[in-house]
Amino acid sequence: MSMESKPLRVPTLDLARLIAAACVVIFHFGFHGGVIHQYLDTYRPSLGAWTRYGYLGVNVFFVISGFVIAWSAEGAKPFDFAWRRWLRVYPTFIFCVCLTTCVAIAARDPHFYVTLPQFLAHAIVDPRRFGLVFIDGVYWTIVSECQFYAFVALGLSIPWLRSRKTACIWAWFGLTLLNEYVLDLRMLRYALVTQWSGFFILGMMLFRLKTRAFKLSDATLALAAFAVGLQLELKDAQYRFRIAPDYSPWIVGLVLTSSIALLVFSMRFRFRPAVENELRRLGMISYPLYLLHGTIGYILINRLEPRTGLLGAIAITLLFVLALASFVAFVVEPRLKTACTALLLRAPWLTLRPSAKVIPTTVLSAPAETGLSALGRQSRPPEPLS
Repeated sequence: MSMESKPLRVPTLDLARLIAAACVVIFHFGFHGGVIHQYLDTYRPSLGAWTRYGYLGVNVFFVISGFVIAWSAEGAKPFDFAWRRWLRVYPTFIFCVCLTTCVAIAARDPHFYVTLPQFLAHAIVDPRRFGLVFIDGVYWTIVSECQFYAFVALGLSIPWLRSRKTACIWAWFGLTLLNEYVLDLRMLRYALVTQWSGFFILGMMLFRLKTRAFKLSDATLALAAFAVGLQLELKDAQYRFRIAPDYSPWIVGLVLTSSIALLVFSMRFRFRPAVENELRRLGMISYPLYLLHGTIGYILINRLEPRTGLLGAIAITLLFVLALASFVAFVVEPRLKTACTALLLRAPWLTLRPSAKVIPTTVLSAPAETGLSALGRQSRPPEPLS
């Protein structure tokens, strides 16, 4: 059986995604909330000393996203790809925005104040377009993810671009170099996600290297994208060095390099089907955990800290947000997807067409291409990776 015809399974990506989310949560609770934005009433330097590098989990997220989106786009039709991405991200995002808003209003924490225009502006995911701030600061990464999805959907929609995938990726990398090292245009940085594109491109190249015959050009672009991404991350981290002078750029580089190397190495592992299914379920928790832990977590820690101490408050809050994220992932999210799919299938303007041919490549047993009629029959399990 050829490489192209073998079903592709990478169960460790789900586990990596959850670990990356946990690192970001620990960073926010142990360092960010007490130092950078001072959302927390209490800060312990000894705790911040070993949690301050957890934000690098975001970079790992972007690498995983690049891998999975290249995977999901393989053989996909533009509308089907866009619909799956929307269904994976948007309903859960809006639910978590609503839940976070309710908690912030009920708690009356002086660090968090939500206005009606601010809440409504999240309907477009990025309220900054209206000059408003996020209800939860972690949402900025969702904006970057959605922009990346839009690039891929555009490439799938235009036949000329679709037939020149490699050239498009190289062009994106070239624009990244041009803007980050020459032009320094804020608008271009936002539109093309040039600050983080190195990690998305790295993930896309890792997918190619895993599923296709080795090409020196793919390996070269992967290494170049990582080098640029690492350098830009160190540049972005300079403001953190000013806030915390004992920040080490060497540790940033070591943690990020070793994390991605471990991610690449772990892609070789396979497990029994029952274990892989549990890993997929664990990975499902990571998205709502990421969306819910920030504002809600800070509020809960501030409430608990006078009674339990900072460490006790963080431990209880971690358990709470994990339980809340599990409820959203296993109870709320499936119902939201079912309801949204049912509404789409009833749309009078939509003419259902036969499903595209199901290609052998799978996302942990989920076909990378399934038509809307199949979605309506619930014949396809939800994509476990975002």
